[in-house]
Amino acid sequence: MEIVDLFLREHASVHSREVVVTDFNIDWLIADLTEEQWRARPHGFNSIAWDFWHMTRVEDGCVSLMVAGEPQLLDGDRAALLQVDRRGHGEGMSKAEVAELSDGIDIDALQAYRNDVGRRTREHARALWPDRWSEAITEVDVQRAVDAGVASDEYSIVVGKPREMLLFWWGLHHSIYHLGQAAMIRRDVTVAAV
Repeated sequence: MEIVDLFLREHASVHSREVVVTDFNIDWLIADLTEEQWRARPHGFNSIAWDFWHMTRVEDGCVSLMVAGEPQLLDGDRAALLQVDRRGHGEGMSKAEVAELSDGIDIDALQAYRNDVGRRTREHARALWPDRWSEAITEVDVQRAVDAGVASDEYSIVVGKPREMLLFWWGLHHSIYHLGQAAMIRRDVTVAAV
């Protein structure tokens, strides 16, 4: 197995069956959730909607702009469809801003965006393999993300890191972390509904 195949196999687990047909995916996490459950913020946590938006913004912005050197999917009319006016990925948002995003985001558009980003990341991984897999992230890559409002100058810490490393972080491991949060929230909001 090549490392790109490992990435693609593991990446399938953080997306729905709409992205790639596999039995190990996140469909169980979002199955049968009501809009109210998507938006709920029990115990002051972020909502499932916010977690999914954040994961998707990181994967879209960071993988597309910095790792692959391609435009992000948010550009165009996607932000209007989501009903979100933020370009970044939510780093440093206040509880009030999280609540506003959670209450206002279009859930169907969010799920479609997540699926499109997942498919796009898989395309990026295949396009990078094998020639650009170990290629270093450059200052130009970081500046592209800064100019798009996805990253800050603090992201210069990734300059010199191999694209593969950041593809695994932003395209997989970051989502695993937030899916764990979403699973805890799901437990709380679905138990409360019983």
